[in-house]
Amino acid sequence: MREISESVVRTAYPQELEDFDAAAEWFRTAPQSRTRVRPPVGMGVEIASIVPVVLSAVSLLAGAVFNSAVEDAAKYLTNATREKLGAAFRRSPAAGPLTPEQEQEVFRLIRDRAAGHLPDDEAHQLAEAVIGALRLRVADET
Repeated sequence: MREISESVVRTAYPQELEDFDAAAEWFRTAPQSRTRVRPPVGMGVEIASIVPVVLSAVSLLAGAVFNSAVEDAAKYLTNATREKLGAAFRRSPAAGPLTPEQEQEVFRLIRDRAAGHLPDDEAHQLAEAVIGALRLRVADET
C-alpha cells in the first residue's frame, strides 16, 4: 500500500512528497477509524497536504481487495478485479494489467472515497493517479 501511495504522490503531487513520510507514519499509527483523513494540526504534516487523502484512498482499495468485510469498498469491485489487484499488490508475476472495465471499478471507488475530502476535479485527478500507479506497478513486473 505504501509503495502505491508514494508512487501516486511522486507522480501526481510531487510538491507534496516532503510530507509523505510523516503522513504515512501518522496514518500507520493512528487509530483504525479512517473517517478522519487529515492528521491533527502540529503533527508536522501541512493541513493542506493531499497525502493523507491518498493514503486513505489506497488503504481503502487494499482493504477492499484483501478484506471482504470492507463492504462499502467491496461493492465497487468484482471478484475478478479484486483477484487481479491482489496479485498486483503482492507483486505477483501473474498480476497482468487491469482491463478497462476493472480500471473503471477502481476509478469509481477512489473518486467516490476522495469526493468527501476533495473538490470533484481533484478527486478525479487522484483516481487517475491511482490507476497510473497500478499500471506502473504491473508494468514493473512484466
